[in-house]
Amino acid sequence: MRITLALVLACAGYTFLSTPAQASFCKPHHTCSTTYYSDATRTEVIGRYTVDCHGTVHETGTRSEYSTYNSYICGPAAE
Repeated sequence: MRITLALVLACAGYTFLSTPAQASFCKPHHTCSTTYYSDATRTEVIGRYTVDCHGTVHETGTRSEYSTYNSYICGPAAE
């Protein structure tokens, strides 16, 4: 029973930590974007998840385990 519970908790933790949600950790006054790719070569974009300077979420396409993350400080015009 303990081993089963430990495995369930480990899998739940792995799923939570491996979920591609980097953009949700966007700092205030930043635009953050995660771009998702079809495979490890990162040549074909299949989706994007962006949080803009106002905290609005924009999501297109689909997510995958292959991604890149970028964060940019918003300029005075974005405020």
